Amino acid sequence: MPVDPKTTVRWSLLAAGLLAFFMLGAGQSVMGPALPVFQQRFAIGGAAAGWLISSLAMGSFAGLVVLYFYGRFATPALALLVMTVGALAIALSPNFAATIAACILFGFGYGCVAAQFNARIFAVFGQRGPSMLSLLNAGYSVGAIFAPLLFVALGSRPNLMFVIIAGLTGLATLVMMRPQPAVTPATEIGLPKGFRFSFPILIFGLIAVGVEVSLTGLGPSAMIRAGVADAHAAELLSAFFVAFLIGRLGLTLLADRVPSFAVLIAAALLTAACSFACIWFDPTWFFPPMGAAAGLLFPGYFVTAAARMGNDSRVSPVILATTQIGAVTFPLLIAQLAPMMGERGFFWLIALTTTALGLVGLVSFRRLQP
Repeated sequence: MPVDPKTTVRWSLLAAGLLAFFMLGAGQSVMGPALPVFQQRFAIGGAAAGWLISSLAMGSFAGLVVLYFYGRFATPALALLVMTVGALAIALSPNFAATIAACILFGFGYGCVAAQFNARIFAVFGQRGPSMLSLLNAGYSVGAIFAPLLFVALGSRPNLMFVIIAGLTGLATLVMMRPQPAVTPATEIGLPKGFRFSFPILIFGLIAVGVEVSLTGLGPSAMIRAGVADAHAAELLSAFFVAFLIGRLGLTLLADRVPSFAVLIAAALLTAACSFACIWFDPTWFFPPMGAAAGLLFPGYFVTAAARMGNDSRVSPVILATTQIGAVTFPLLIAQLAPMMGERGFFWLIALTTTALGLVGLVSFRRLQP
């Protein structure tokens, strides 16, 4: 019995996407533990080393801007190739300036890969698109969890780690270089044609992803201020990420049965409930399960935004650029305000923000649900 070529392209795209997103998570998460190694190797201070993280973000944003204007010419294979070259350049860079440039290149590919695969996976799987999108982003979570452990097991050698990332990303590139039959996204899932800008849903996404990044970046220090020991706070963050992964994997079973905007609203309200529990009770018990709710924020947002804004090549870059703005600005704002609100000010801010997000979502459900 002949195999439907559309089935082949779907599963090859998903396989390459899962491997690519595993590498996205690995590359992002390994930079943190690698910073001290780079500091020692290049004899730089902590502030200078921080530019390695910032350069990844700058490169990613630049990639999304380029995709916005020239996305119709881009392919997943080209995006993966740029990311592969960037990872290899980080591994081989002889000095700090070259490493910064390599991080920008890797970040550029990172942003393009994220935009290309999120949009295509959602589109080509038809009614199962939301579930497959959740599975794709679960791959990112797996990479983010296990890459730092592998980094330590390999003797904390960033060069070797990025050679591995380059090799596996290169493998995904080869998969996507195979000739593939065309698949028309609009006919596969009924996306509106063209580009329909939706400011309200983008604001929802900016706040939702800002909350997610704040929880992962500032959550441990917030627990320490609330009286949790340093080592235990790190353990609780690991448990948070495990719950985060479980939430995204669980969504793969439900996403095609539940309205996407309802997923976003439920995630916001569950995050609020856990945050209030962290205020009134011991955060040791309620911070980890918050990860399951936080893991639903981005998939719920992306599916809703893509379904509202259309199948144009500019849609995915706009959606992801908005999340990057939230990921940068929201933690900065939270970090400034939380100390003014007492030892559990962080949890108050998260609780109030997500409660407002959920309630506004409920009021505007009929208008914003695609």
